[in-house]
Amino acid sequence: MIAHEWCAAPTSPTNEPMQTLPIVLACAAVSVTSSALTSVFLQPSPADAAGAPTGAREDAARAAAAVDRLTARLDALEGRGGLAAPAAPVGARVSLEASDAEARREALEALVRELVDPDALVAVEEPEPAGDEPRTPDEAIAAILAAGVDSPEARALWEAAHARGELHEVLAAMEARLEGEPESVEKHFERARAYYAAAGVHPGNTDGNWWVDSNDAYTRALEIDPNHWDARYQKARNMSFWPTAYGGQAEAIRHFETLVEQQSGRSPEARFAKTYRWLGNLYDQQGRTDDARAAWESGLALFPGDAQLQAKLRSLR
Repeated sequence: MIAHEWCAAPTSPTNEPMQTLPIVLACAAVSVTSSALTSVFLQPSPADAAGAPTGAREDAARAAAAVDRLTARLDALEGRGGLAAPAAPVGARVSLEASDAEARREALEALVRELVDPDALVAVEEPEPAGDEPRTPDEAIAAILAAGVDSPEARALWEAAHARGELHEVLAAMEARLEGEPESVEKHFERARAYYAAAGVHPGNTDGNWWVDSNDAYTRALEIDPNHWDARYQKARNMSFWPTAYGGQAEAIRHFETLVEQQSGRSPEARFAKTYRWLGNLYDQQGRTDDARAAWESGLALFPGDAQLQAKLRSLR
């Protein structure tokens, strides 16, 4: 009974927490040896026990001896007034006089060293973050932006933030970056990609809808600069995955058609070929085969070496 009461949370007379490691370890030792002693009491009769394996008999003997030593130590402590009777049968606390605290601690530590392998008594400390690992949400979003919001390196940083339960804090740090530049199209573009990346890491988020937040940020970026190619392309691409019932594909087509018009007034860039691929794909999904062919042919006229456009046209023949 003493062993169970002893394992209750120890407090000093001033109710301040004491060092608990020795007591916890001692409780563990009591638990182990008590279990072993129970097995001794449940051993068969001496005649039957004689046929038990030698190792089992030796283990039982060592356990019984350990409990005897523990009992003697506790009796000695009680005789010195180091242990007080519990004030209540449940939640009892060990009462210590200030003068006895050090002696009791030393006795417990000595007992633990006797019963437990000293090599196992290793202090466990919280690991320090690696030198290059972000330590705050502000540092995390800065590292994510430096790596490219949706790059493989950034993905690892998003996953680490999710594992720490800090995705909301990192996104809040992203929002804070807008406070000084509310009309910055690049900041809104970064914000849109940040929400999209966070939604990809934690799609089950129930605190708002990060997919929608991403779409809204792209919309805001285009309100500031309708000719921002990346914002329009990403918004159109993302909308193409939305359910047809929500009009996602129809809106995506409108954005890709706008991009075709805007690209026609600019010098060709390799990335522009993606607009024709996506637009043709969406037409094809809606059964608009002639429109799909026209989109892919227009793209191939500007980018004759594009293997994907070539393959798309071959699929219609």
